[in-house]
Amino acid sequence: VIAVPERTPGAAYKRPVMISMAAGKTYRLSFYCRSDAGAEFTAIFQTSTRPYKALARQRVTAGAEWQKVEFVITPEESYEPDKTLLTCLLGERLQTVLFAAVCAEEVE
Repeated sequence: VIAVPERTPGAAYKRPVMISMAAGKTYRLSFYCRSDAGAEFTAIFQTSTRPYKALARQRVTAGAEWQKVEFVITPEESYEPDKTLLTCLLGERLQTVLFAAVCAEEVE
């Protein structure tokens, strides 16, 4: 659960994605989210070290029901398990979002 306090430059939910990824193979990253009052945020699957590189990006509108958000990517380079991160940028307005079941898997 993430709440963005008033008058902040923004808040973010960050979760390491612990999967080895090989260049040229396809992977699916998914998670569930919901917000009783409704929320909008940007979900980014990215590298976890500077300079950050966005591997996928998606604008999400969360409602009161759980919804699945999914990225499917084929990376151009390989990554070790601790080198990727799911970041959800919640912005500058007050909103509460629940996140659950972050999952990463290779797609056959």
